[in-house]
Amino acid sequence: KKEIFESRIRGTENLIKTLSRLSTRPKTFLSASALGFYGNRGNEIAAENSPLGDGFLANTCHWWESSIFKAKELGIEKPLAYLWGMGQGYSHQYLTSLQDLNQIYNAIDHSGQKAFQTAGIEVSDVNMAFLYDCFTITVLLTIEGLGFVPKGDGGPFALEGRMELGKDLPINTHGGLLSQAHLGAMHHVIEATLQLRGEAGQRQVEKNEVAVVHGNGGIVSAHSTIVLGKDPLS
Repeated sequence: KKEIFESRIRGTENLIKTLSRLSTRPKTFLSASALGFYGNRGNEIAAENSPLGDGFLANTCHWWESSIFKAKELGIEKPLAYLWGMGQGYSHQYLTSLQDLNQIYNAIDHSGQKAFQTAGIEVSDVNMAFLYDCFTITVLLTIEGLGFVPKGDGGPFALEGRMELGKDLPINTHGGLLSQAHLGAMHHVIEATLQLRGEAGQRQVEKNEVAVVHGNGGIVSAHSTIVLGKDPLS
C-alpha cells in the first residue's frame, strides 16, 4: 500500500513538472491503471487476454467482473437501466474563493445541460430525480441549477409538496442520505435503477421512463449528472 501511495505521489510530481515546461497546456487528461487486475508483472506487457494477477486487488477486480456470470448461473435476470447521458461541471475549490451562488448554479447547469444534450432530451422529459442531499440547500440549489424550477423557486417547490411521490417531480423516493447511508450518491443511483425497473414497491413512481441522478463533491464545487432510461437510447 505504501508503494502504491508513493507511486501516485511521484507520478503527480512528474506530471506537474512536465506541465510547467509546456508552452501549450492540455485540456483533457485520461488516466488508467491495470495494476490491480494484472498485478506486478515486471517488464511483461499485459494484454486483454493476459491471466489474472495475484493479491487482494486482483481478486477483488476478478470477483467484481465475474459476478454477472454467477447471476446468470443462478437464473437471475433483471431489466436493465440504460445510461443515456452524462455531464460534469466545476465551480470553485474553497468557499472562500466563491464569488456568489451563480458560480455553483453555472457548474450544476453545465453538468446538467451536457447530460441532457448527450441523452437528447429536455429537462421537461425527466420523470424523477435523485439528488445528493448532504444539506437542505444542496437539493434546492440542484433543482434550480438543473432547470427544474427557476432560481429562487426551489423552496416554495418543496414546501408545496411538489417533489413528493405522485406530484410534479418525485425526488429521492428512498428518503435520501438521512434514510439510508452516506455513500455519496450511490444509493441514489440504486434507487433510480429500482424505479426504472418498477421494483420500488410502495415508493414506485407511476411514470418511470427517465431518471436523473446528480451528485457533487468538495464544498458543492464538483458536479456530475447522469440521465438513466428505462429503454435503450434510440
